[in-house]
Amino acid sequence: MQVTSKNSLKSGISALETTPRQVVILHHQTNTTNPQKNKTMKTTKIFSVLSLALIFITATSAFSAGPDKKNDQVAVNTMIRYQVNIKLDTEKPLCNLWLVKILDQNGRMVAPAKAYSPSVTVYNFFERGPAEGTRVAVLVKYQYGDHYVCQTELFTAPAILSGKFLNGETYRFDLYPSTQPSKE
Repeated sequence: MQVTSKNSLKSGISALETTPRQVVILHHQTNTTNPQKNKTMKTTKIFSVLSLALIFITATSAFSAGPDKKNDQVAVNTMIRYQVNIKLDTEKPLCNLWLVKILDQNGRMVAPAKAYSPSVTVYNFFERGPAEGTRVAVLVKYQYGDHYVCQTELFTAPAILSGKFLNGETYRFDLYPSTQPSKE
């Protein structure tokens, strides 16, 4: 909008000042025309809020109850447990990341690997069973790009068990890592 004189500027400003008032008055007039509709909407909103609250309370109580102890015992009885005990006698800090794994006779992992921490001595792994064959517990360095060259490296002989592995039973592996000077 181009303004060429002071009078046209004043008339433009006065037109802008009066327009919002008219819109507000019209807006208030349309809300008060049907009081029965407002009562119906208010009732609908109340029922909607109550329904959502009931759904939320039900979902929260279902998840907070936790699993039933009887079901946990049944789940453990249908799995084979491998317990790996790591007995490290060194006080030296370790560098690089080490993984504890349970492998089958073909070198495939039967359960997800776990990161080794010197403060943890027992690692539990679970496999659906029953199973037959060979299981090997190993402590290996995690292979990724460049790793740090350490003054001492861990060497661990694998622990091996062969035979039938039954559900609900625990099979124990003991690993004895020793430190050796780095080969690099």
